[in-house]
Amino acid sequence: MTAVAYVVRHGQSTWNARGVLQGQAPDVPLTALGDTQATAAAASLAGSGATAVYTSDLLRALRTAEPIARALGAPMEVRPGLREQCVGIYQGRRSRDVWAETDPEAWGRVDWRPEGGESISDVAERLMPVLDELRACSGPVVVVTHGDTARIAVGLLRGAAVAEIPWLSLGNGEVLAVPLS
Repeated sequence: MTAVAYVVRHGQSTWNARGVLQGQAPDVPLTALGDTQATAAAASLAGSGATAVYTSDLLRALRTAEPIARALGAPMEVRPGLREQCVGIYQGRRSRDVWAETDPEAWGRVDWRPEGGESISDVAERLMPVLDELRACSGPVVVVTHGDTARIAVGLLRGAAVAEIPWLSLGNGEVLAVPLS
């Protein structure tokens, strides 16, 4: 079987619905729509042949991974390295307010970090052991993570240098197949 990672962004959370930056907030639940998105992702992956579900340890990812693991009859492998980018002092703030107060372009620079948070380079470094583990898989696996972390992981899995990771926007509950070569 072909080695592929099915990268899944968690379903809509209560903070997504309110336009609030979550970062690494641990206990943010899914909305009813988020539950529906997780169930739909599980249905779309049911025939994928994936043998494991790797997931962030944050609640919104765990709640998305659970129906996927059930549908596959596969174990959940919790990996804190798949957490969302830490946004430091901006966690819990409305994103539109943060963008008005900061330079939006700064957020895309690989070595810029918000006070108390992580840069893109920091996230990439944190992801490397998990990505190495995924690359060692001989068949398909599922990876449930977060928007910014998914973008960085997909870029790295596709061979991009950290400074050249293209912008990628996965919708809540969206699944993207990425070859593991």
